[in-house]
Amino acid sequence: MRADFTAGGRAYDVIFDMVPGSSFSACINALRPQGRYLAGNARLSTMLRCVWTTRFTDKTCRVALARETTEALLALKQMIEDETIGSIVDAVYPMQQAAEAHSRVDSEQRVGAVVIAIADEENAD
Repeated sequence: MRADFTAGGRAYDVIFDMVPGSSFSACINALRPQGRYLAGNARLSTMLRCVWTTRFTDKTCRVALARETTEALLALKQMIEDETIGSIVDAVYPMQQAAEAHSRVDSEQRVGAVVIAIADEENAD
């Protein structure tokens, strides 16, 4: 598991949060004055807290809902290939442990993607 970036005492201008189980309060507290928080995969409670935070503090909070257009996906593919952006993998499970992988996602304790590795039949033991 990776270290909690909000626990280090550092302040950030922008936080883009894509982890459903992360602490909203910790992220907001890790922002500098006039900082911006962008939530992806936001729950209704996070959406409501964003409204309150933006209205009653010096910080701005937004919820991002991406449309999955071909153009957007191709742009994302290019950024990945150019290594402009990357992903965080929390855990990799073999196909036989798909139920455990699903439980890990449901637990919201993950800090990144949960991957199910599907063995290539030609190379399977």
